Amino acid sequence: MISIKEMIAQMKKNVICNFPDDYTISSNLLDGFTEDDVRIGMKGFSSLLVQLYDVLHGMNNPITEEEATTNGLGLTNVYADIRKSLSLLYAMGVCGKSRDSGSSLLIEGGKLNELYKKMRCSKPLEYMHLLQDAGLVFSIDLSAKSLNLNKVGVIELQYPGKAIALVGLKALAEAVAKICRNAHGADVIYTFARCDYNALSLPKKYIYEIPLIAKFLPDDYRDFFVQMHSILLYNMCKCEAKINMNDYQFTYKPKKATANVCSINISFERSTVRINSRLIVQQPDFLANAPKGIRDAVKNGFTCLKKADPNACNPKCEGKNLSFTLDGEEHLKCWIINFILPVNEDNEHEFVMQWLEKELSFYSSST
Repeated sequence: MISIKEMIAQMKKNVICNFPDDYTISSNLLDGFTEDDVRIGMKGFSSLLVQLYDVLHGMNNPITEEEATTNGLGLTNVYADIRKSLSLLYAMGVCGKSRDSGSSLLIEGGKLNELYKKMRCSKPLEYMHLLQDAGLVFSIDLSAKSLNLNKVGVIELQYPGKAIALVGLKALAEAVAKICRNAHGADVIYTFARCDYNALSLPKKYIYEIPLIAKFLPDDYRDFFVQMHSILLYNMCKCEAKINMNDYQFTYKPKKATANVCSINISFERSTVRINSRLIVQQPDFLANAPKGIRDAVKNGFTCLKKADPNACNPKCEGKNLSFTLDGEEHLKCWIINFILPVNEDNEHEFVMQWLEKELSFYSSST
């Protein structure tokens, strides 16, 4: 299980710090400022995020690994101290109103508290202290024991030295809120907390870009995923990108196919490739020289429920399950959710790429 400090370090590395000069900004997000103001503000907000991660990394009493929760794949969810700090910062951007100069945000305490609670977060004052340590200045005394956000009225938020960073904070928070149906369900961790400027264009469907979201990965991992992505697009596959179970998930569907051929799953803890193989039934011998990790992943892939009960599962998948022999053992695997392959070693990278190219050739020759 990844430690909180390791996760913070990777999230910090994934913050976008270099921005193109002319990325698109929706006019709905300008809030009386110019596009140049917002772009400068985004750079300032990027610096604020980096500073916040430094504060989080240096916490004296971070929660232990035992206090972490895991998702359905057994991977660590984003730790509470990270998630709540970033969620509060986002909520301030959504609830805040910019002063004319952009030097501060005016935030109604009651509205801030309401949105923060809807995001299933607690202890806002505790995380306001962390934001204060990152350089933000609040007009209220955070040390007051009786402090109640519902009763403080309007809070003025400032960021001395880089005041215009609050313009970037406001614009990005609004963009992320508008992408989602409800502001309290917005993607804070994977878009806002990376300072992803692409969100400011407000497309109908926000698209994650592999070269941007994989910054925290070692160079060989990142290059492998970018190369795979490029090959799939070159082969006319349609890509759909989303967040799923705390992973960045990129799924690819070949032209004229009804099912995905593969997906790339990237997380702060573990990255994998899933191939929905058609080739394995016709040519299982291609696995003869596969690395052990790949072979084990295939053997341990999800077994078709019809193996135990012919009437189990969806009747529409009858005849579509994957029946093959590997190392003298008969296998019957689910055709939808297999195979999740490790990509930890160079030989695994090489074999997965070969497998994918063969799979794509099979699709092109059979459609």
